[in-house]
Amino acid sequence: QKWPLCRPSEEPTEGRHLPPITVPTAFQEDASSQRRLLGASRVRVQLSLVVVVVLVCMVVTQRVAAPGSSHPSRHQPHPSQHQPHPSQHQPHPTQYQPHPSHHQPHPSHHPPHPSHHLHHHRDPARGNEGANILILHPIYAGSHELTLRRFGEDLVKRGHRITQIRWRSSKTQEVNTTVDVITLSADNRDLRYPYMQPDGTFHPPTTMLWERPRHMWQIPTDVFRLIDAHCLTLLGDVQLIRRLRRANFSLALVDIIGNECSLALAHSLGLPVVGFWGFSFQGGESRAAGVFQSPALVPNLLSEVGATMTFLERVWNTVVLLAETVVITYHFSLIDSHIKRLVPGCPGSRDLLRDMEVILVHSHWFIDYPKLMPPHVQYIGCIQCGPPASLPHEIDRWVSEAESGVVVFSLGYTGYEATTVPEHVMDAFITAFARLEQRVLVRFNAALLLYVPDNVMVVDWSCGSTGHPNTVLFVTHCGQNGVNEAVYHGVPIVALPVFADQGDNARRVVDRGLGLMIHKEAITHDLAYTTITTVLNHTRYRKTAARFSAQWKEEESGAERASRWVERVHRHGPLTHLRMPGAHLSFSQYFALDVAAFLLLLGFISCYLAYCLAYCLYSTTSSFTRRWKKEKMQ
Repeated sequence: QKWPLCRPSEEPTEGRHLPPITVPTAFQEDASSQRRLLGASRVRVQLSLVVVVVLVCMVVTQRVAAPGSSHPSRHQPHPSQHQPHPSQHQPHPTQYQPHPSHHQPHPSHHPPHPSHHLHHHRDPARGNEGANILILHPIYAGSHELTLRRFGEDLVKRGHRITQIRWRSSKTQEVNTTVDVITLSADNRDLRYPYMQPDGTFHPPTTMLWERPRHMWQIPTDVFRLIDAHCLTLLGDVQLIRRLRRANFSLALVDIIGNECSLALAHSLGLPVVGFWGFSFQGGESRAAGVFQSPALVPNLLSEVGATMTFLERVWNTVVLLAETVVITYHFSLIDSHIKRLVPGCPGSRDLLRDMEVILVHSHWFIDYPKLMPPHVQYIGCIQCGPPASLPHEIDRWVSEAESGVVVFSLGYTGYEATTVPEHVMDAFITAFARLEQRVLVRFNAALLLYVPDNVMVVDWSCGSTGHPNTVLFVTHCGQNGVNEAVYHGVPIVALPVFADQGDNARRVVDRGLGLMIHKEAITHDLAYTTITTVLNHTRYRKTAARFSAQWKEEESGAERASRWVERVHRHGPLTHLRMPGAHLSFSQYFALDVAAFLLLLGFISCYLAYCLAYCLYSTTSSFTRRWKKEKMQ
C-alpha cells in the first residue's frame, strides 16, 4: 500500500483493510517536516560518501606512486654529480676561505674522476686484487684510532693497502706500523676552537668528565664548534683532496660517530663505505642509519637502564631518546651546512648514513641486549681480542708469582689523564688494594700516589694483562674495548664508569652477572673494598665470565669477521639488498601512525554513516507510529 507519508494529498489506492482516511492539516505539516528531514539526511549521506571516495582515491594514488619513489642515495647520484657544478669552475662568493696558513681553498671538489663514479661496477677479475682502503676518523677518535690501526695491520697481512687519516691530539704518538698514517690538525692560532691548542692539538676535557654527571645534557655546547674545525679542515684543503684522488682508493672505512663530513669526503671520492661503530648499536647515528629501536624494548644510549624496564624507566628512556633526537638533529644541521657549501650535490648526513654498505659494530651479544638488526649491521665482536700478548719480563714474572691471583686496575685511554683523576678516588682504591691478599697491577703515574702498598705494582701501560691466566679481576672505567677484552678472557669486572657510554656498559655488566658497579660520586675505600671482595669471593661472577668466554672463543675472531665483510664490499660493490627497505620512512610511517589515523577516520565515517542511517530509519518509523496512533484515535 502507498501510505500518505509519501504523497499526503493522495488517498490509498487499495482500501480493503483500511477505510479511506481524511488527512488532518496538522498531519500534513508533520509529513512535510519529515520530507525535509529525509532530504537533509540524504545530503549528509552523500557528503559522507564523497569523503570516503576521496580518501580511498588518495590511498590508491599513494600506493601506485610508492614503487617509483625513492630517497636520494649514493647509488642514484644527483645530476650534479654527472654534470660539474658551476662552483667547480668559478668560486662561489660565499665559499669557505681557510686560514692564510692553509692551502688556498678550492671552491668545491674537483669533478669526480671517471674511475670514481658513484656506481661501483666491479670487474670480476678485481676480486683477486688487494683493496686500497682509506680509514677516516672524527676529530678525536680516542681508542678507536688504536683499534682501527690494529685492524688495518691485519688487512695489510691479507694483501690490502691501508691509509689512516687521524687528527693530532694529546694522545697522538709516533707509531711503527704497516699502515700509512696521515695526521691532520686544524689551524687554531686565533683560538676559536675549544679544547684545542694553537697548533691544532686537541686535548680531551678529562677534568670535566670526572666532575660532571654522565647524562647527555651535561655535554658542553661549545663542543659543537669542533664540527667547524673538522669539516673545514677535511673538506677545505685542496691539496689533501688532490692527494687522496691520486691515491685511487677503492673503499673507505669510516668511524661514523660524529663523522658525517668524512662520509661526504668518501662520497666525493666515489668510494663505497664500510662504517665502524665502537659502542652498542643504539642512539645517535645508529637511528639515522636506518636502525630504529623502540624505547620500550631497547635501552637508549646514555639512559643507563636495563633491558627489563619498569614504567618509570621506560618513561626515562623515552625522555632520553627525545633529548638525544634534538641534539643529533642540531648536530646534523651544522654538518649539512658545511657539506652543502663545500661538496655541492652531496646528500645530507642522514642519507649518507643510510647509504653505507655495511656497519661493523665493535661489540658482542654477550655484553649487549638482543635487538632487531638489519643484515647490513654486523656485530663483529672484538678486533683486538685473541691469544694474550706477552708482558714485559719483569711484569710477567711478578704476575705469574701471585699465588692468589692478580687484580688489574685501569681507567682506559680516552678519558684518562693521571693528573685529572680526583685524589680521593685513587686514595680510596689504593687503600682498598692494600687490604687484599691478591697482587694488584695498577696503570697510573706512581709519582702522583701518596704511597704504594707492597702488593701493588704501578705501570704506565697494562695492555694484555687481562689475558694473563693469573688475572682474577678487572677494575675498569668500563670502556667498550676493556669490557670486550675482559669478557673474552673470562675475567669478572668491577666497573667505575666515568662518562658517555661507560654507564650503559656497566649496567649491562651487572645485568649479565659479570660483575658489580661503583658510582664515581659515591666512591669510598670501604665501598671499593666491599665491592671488590664481593666479586672475588662469589664464584657465580667467575663462572658466568668463564661460560661467556668459552662460547666467544669458539667463534671466528673479530678481525677475521670484519675483514670478510670489508673484502665482500671490495669484491662485489653495493650491498643494497641487505638494507632495510623502509629506512627512509618517517617516524609516523615507521610506526604506521598514518595508517592508524586513516583507519580511525574510516571507522569514524562508518559509524557516522551507520548513525545517519539508523536515525533516518528511526525517524521514519516514529512518524509512521505517530500517524497510525492518530488515525486509530480518530
